[in-house]
Amino acid sequence: MLIILALLAQDYMLRDSQTSPVAAYGAFRLEREDCVESNPPVAVLHYAACVAKLRLTWSSADGKISALYEDDGETLTRSYRYPIRANLPDTCVLGGYYTAYRARPGSARDWRSGTKAFGLTLARCSAIEPEQIKAYQAEFADAALDYERAAVGLRSVASSMFKSLRRCTQLKYSPRHGGPDATATCTRREG
Repeated sequence: MLIILALLAQDYMLRDSQTSPVAAYGAFRLEREDCVESNPPVAVLHYAACVAKLRLTWSSADGKISALYEDDGETLTRSYRYPIRANLPDTCVLGGYYTAYRARPGSARDWRSGTKAFGLTLARCSAIEPEQIKAYQAEFADAALDYERAAVGLRSVASSMFKSLRRCTQLKYSPRHGGPDATATCTRREG
């Protein structure tokens, strides 16, 4: 009986996410999102799941463009944020790509090597003019030296938060993907 009461009591606790800055590395910001319990004035039977996360974000000087690494302990995703064009091609992935930590932290060379792909993504998917894309590419490439320190910081905090750097890089979805009984199973882990 006590177990049933404990399970019911959990439904009345509201957990909110609380974001706090961890460090800044030039144009990069490292922040963590933790779940904290709050006591709402009314009982809450259902609430959105709250998952601890770690984010490393590079932002352009004007704040219109960003590159984001987000780690929830299970998956590490890389994505770009930008103003999207009206007729978005199917080849544009807005949710991000699964990635994994490598044996060594990312280097300036790793960051610079992504400059061309970053520019191509903006050209194909964003509502930004070609001249401005070149300026954003230059700004992106200039952040390479700061990326080395930021990558070390991301790995360090992720390791202490989640106790491991292994992440799921491939998921298999159930046939009812998107339905109420849909499931996702990790089929490959790396890191």
